[in-house]
Amino acid sequence: MTAPSPRIDITPASAGWRFLSFAVHRPVVATEVGRADEEVAVVPLSGTVTATVDGRDIELTRTSVFDQMPHILYAPPGASVRLEGEGECAVGSAPAVGRYEVRVFTPAEMRSEIRGGGAARGGGAAPGRARPGAAAPRRAVGDLRGLRAAGFMVGMAAALPRRL
Repeated sequence: MTAPSPRIDITPASAGWRFLSFAVHRPVVATEVGRADEEVAVVPLSGTVTATVDGRDIELTRTSVFDQMPHILYAPPGASVRLEGEGECAVGSAPAVGRYEVRVFTPAEMRSEIRGGGAARGGGAAPGRARPGAAAPRRAVGDLRGLRAAGFMVGMAAALPRRL
């Protein structure tokens, strides 16, 4: 059985962007994500997805985007990332250089922000922005462009159900 196509698949070419790719997967069959020259962030939206990164299994679970903040998996350029499970997840990737460790950001390491005007219903979480009083996380991406891409991707994943 072949892996299903992503529900949403935005590439730099399709969006007119320079760097960021964004996709939403329901990987009931093993699905490879990212490319050798990209860092990858995986954000569970609902259900359970197992991410296998360079042979190491990492389970990502979330009831829904409305019920809890996510754990976010970061995989550096050159890492092999395979997703499989009954859940749904958002995947953001961007070209990067350098080699940082595979890392799972926890909700306690992130701050939630309300964005927009009076009609704003929620915000996103961004890795690298610690909640007040929480231990500051290490910088997880190779450069500022990657950090912005990861933050943008996380914000998009948090708002996704309201935009479909």
